[in-house]
This record gives sequence, structure tokens and C-alpha cells, in this order.
Amino acid sequence: TFGLVQAPITCDDAALADPTSECFQGTRSNDHYHPTMFGADGSLGWTLKGGRVRPYVGGGINLLRPRLQVQFTNAIGSTDSTRVEVNLTRAVVFGGLMWQAARGFGITGEVYAAPADAITGRLGLSYAWR
Repeated sequence: TFGLVQAPITCDDAALADPTSECFQGTRSNDHYHPTMFGADGSLGWTLKGGRVRPYVGGGINLLRPRLQVQFTNAIGSTDSTRVEVNLTRAVVFGGLMWQAARGFGITGEVYAAPADAITGRLGLSYAWR
């Protein structure tokens, strides 16, 4: 994932009008966010039940390198130019199963885990035209 988000992330218009905010009566922030993430994985799959059931397992690695540059001046003229850098490396594992329920129709379930952070699951439906 690459890109640039340039927006008032730290101090938007609502924060500038909020008397309880550090942003109150300051300038709208001009923040820059680069999501920068790299990943690689591999998987191994096989067929069962004459190809109608297709399980798979895999693993990989994610390199997370997001960057946030804050640019904000508060009401007394003090500028915040904080830079936040994250350098994380995360191993991942996943597994799933695709079941061909009927001709052309498939149901898929998958579990994806970065054990240091989170586990997610998903279900999918597919149809193939022949």
C-alpha cells in the first residue's frame, strides 16, 4: 500500500471551534499521512471430494511503515510539527476452505491472523459462468 493523504487530520474545522481542544482558535492543520505497507505470503491448497472441497493454508509477513507528519499552529503561535513513524514486522497465518455447493456456486470461509495484532474472518459467495 502506497499513497499520500494530505488533510487536517489533527485539527479539523470542528476542533478549531471546540474550546476544550488544543486546536481551539489555531490554524487548520496541514497533516501528511503515508500508509506504506508491504507484504508477501504463500499458500498451499489441495482438493477433496472430487474437487468440490478445496482447503488451503498459508503464511507470510507484513512490513508496516506508516508515517504521519503533523503541521499545526495553535492560538498562541506555537507550531506542532510532530512526526510519528511506525516500523512493525508482523508474521501472518491463514487458512480456509472453498466448497462448490452446486454447479458454478461456491462458498468460501477464511481465517486470517496476525497473532501479535488481530484475527479476522470472512465468508464469501461466488458464481462462475461457464
